[in-house]
Amino acid sequence: MTIPVPAIAQQSSTRLPSRSDLPPSLADIHPLQSMPRVAELSDIDSDDWAFQALQSLVERYNCLSTPSSRPSLEEQYTMSRRKFAAILNACLQRLEQRKASQMSKGLDPVSQDSIQHLQSDFSRELISLQQRLDTIDTQMTKVETQQFAPMTQLSGEVIFALAGVVGGKRIDNEEESIDTKVSLAHRVRLNFDTTFTGQDQLRIRLQARNIPEFENVTGTPMANLSFDGADGNGLKLADLSYQFLIGQQRAWWLV
Repeated sequence: MTIPVPAIAQQSSTRLPSRSDLPPSLADIHPLQSMPRVAELSDIDSDDWAFQALQSLVERYNCLSTPSSRPSLEEQYTMSRRKFAAILNACLQRLEQRKASQMSKGLDPVSQDSIQHLQSDFSRELISLQQRLDTIDTQMTKVETQQFAPMTQLSGEVIFALAGVVGGKRIDNEEESIDTKVSLAHRVRLNFDTTFTGQDQLRIRLQARNIPEFENVTGTPMANLSFDGADGNGLKLADLSYQFLIGQQRAWWLV
């Protein structure tokens, strides 16, 4: 009796199956990426070689002179790999700066070997740290290159006035006498000034006032005050304007 052999088994006698021989549901599966070792996930203790090697570099070359880094290494006996990598990176950067400025002699072979081993053992953390620093630098550069941020400034003004008129006849009608009138009135203004580029200004002014116009009593606008106006103390939009530059000239847009 002859037993039929599957096609893929027949092919295996001549060649190994490739990705094209797999069903579509399996062909989309990619090989697993390299996984970190267990040792690369554990914290760093003061008894670990890496801790002692970095501490030796610090004591020999004083590569952590800032107060924020040295205590972390001297006082803590256990720290995460990420924090240890940050301290290691600060030490390496300090050594590179000294090397570039020729302020110190070269490292001895033992120190060079220790640095190479540390960089190899903490390559994942150092790369991740550098990526975060690059992201921060990019964001800082974007903020510094931005010319101006929109800003709104609030200012206010309040006027209280005790005003009145006393006189003989009205200017527009000499047969009519001026009624003596005294009033205590006020005017309140709120200005919202917004700039988008630093060279422009959008003003929104809200105003409330109850200062009478004495022109109605005297018959002449010469009796009016420069800040008079009676709106019944209602809050109203008194000014909406936008100023901007066109070349070297300032232009106004009013509503």
